Parts: sequence; structure tokens; C-alpha cells
Amino acid sequence: MRPRRPRPRVGARRAQRVVAAADASALAAADTLLGVVPGDPCALAAEVAAAHLVALADCEFEGAEARVTIAATWFGLPIAVESRAGPAP
Repeated sequence: MRPRRPRPRVGARRAQRVVAAADASALAAADTLLGVVPGDPCALAAEVAAAHLVALADCEFEGAEARVTIAATWFGLPIAVESRAGPAP
């Protein structure tokens, strides 16, 4: 019989999902900046965030670098997660 792995706590899972949403949103915006996908970088980042059930609070880009801030709530408290995507600094 295989030992059971401990399950992550609910709060940790929620935090990981918000970080994943920020990363995915930043990558989507950067893909748009690089011409991999058509459209507006911030609009696409907002769509990706919405698909993760969080909100895009801020979106900035310079050259091929995208920076996004995702807003969510965690146990009723507001949290913000920032992510960056693009070429190495």
C-alpha cells in the first residue's frame, strides 16, 4: 500500500492558482507583443485572468516585456500578484 501524500491546504492552493494566473496573463501579453498571437496585449491578459477567475488590475509593457498585476481575494482579504514575461533582463 502506497503512503498518502499530504494535501496542500486550501489557502496554499488558492495562492498557487493566483500566481499561475498572473504568470499565464503575463505570458499571453508577451506573446502578443512578440507577434505570436494577434490582438491587444492587455486585453488578452485580461481574458486569461478572467478565465482563471481573477481580475487584471494593471498591465504595462515596454518593448517585448509585459508586466501584469492580478487582483484576487483570499479568505476575504484582497491580494495582488505581479508577474513579468519577456526577454531576459
